[in-house]
Amino acid sequence: MKTSHYIALVIFIITGIWLWYYPDNQQELRAPKNILRVGTNAEYPPFSFKDGNKIVGLDIDVVKEIAKRIGKVTAFANMDFDMLIPQLQFGTIDIIAAGLSETPERANQLAFTTPHLRDDPFLIITLADKPPIISMHQLVGKKVIVNQGFTAELYMQQIPGPILLALPTVADAFIALQQGKGYAFVTAASAVGPFFDKYGQEKFKVSRIPGPKEDYSLAVSKKNSELFEQVQQALISMERDGTLTKIRQKWGIML
Repeated sequence: MKTSHYIALVIFIITGIWLWYYPDNQQELRAPKNILRVGTNAEYPPFSFKDGNKIVGLDIDVVKEIAKRIGKVTAFANMDFDMLIPQLQFGTIDIIAAGLSETPERANQLAFTTPHLRDDPFLIITLADKPPIISMHQLVGKKVIVNQGFTAELYMQQIPGPILLALPTVADAFIALQQGKGYAFVTAASAVGPFFDKYGQEKFKVSRIPGPKEDYSLAVSKKNSELFEQVQQALISMERDGTLTKIRQKWGIML
């Protein structure tokens, strides 16, 4: 963990200063056991992002439906992506809903649910005036943008040759790409739609990386096995009754 992030973490814990997003029904919040404290990073559409003052997205809809099925109400804490796992381990939040993928390192720390979205391919995005990327060898010696802590960054760290520029958000990455700060941007396919809509897909060239794909899950502390089982069973029922399919369709994700 970066020193600056560690200091920020200590300050948050000591002072209890959090940006919580509560539902309107305050009577339900009087019983602490009735609250599901959700940690998210609202910088990653379509999974979690801001729409005005509200946090919305695929993961947000999923965790709200889970809370409803297990008899809880949600309260959201929006924070930097790399603060989510430490906060879950400290017990400040109960669950992470932020487009999170399971990795061996993360699996040693957290309990991951069954994925609610599978097989999301990685893309290489360049500006439209660049030649199509047909081989990773074309990126040798070139600056490639990734997002800090995301699975695409972990994947690209295993590829010799590219010079990685890690930025906090997908929005930052698209801005940097258009400003010429990187030759290409590597990310998951599900993340690019809102930015193609914003900037115009014709401004970019897209190449799919064969092989690696990303799954997305919710994560709970390994110390909270009761909550994990409740969340897991709710997800299974949501898959069976078609609720997850409807949520994916709502956010334009049909992989």
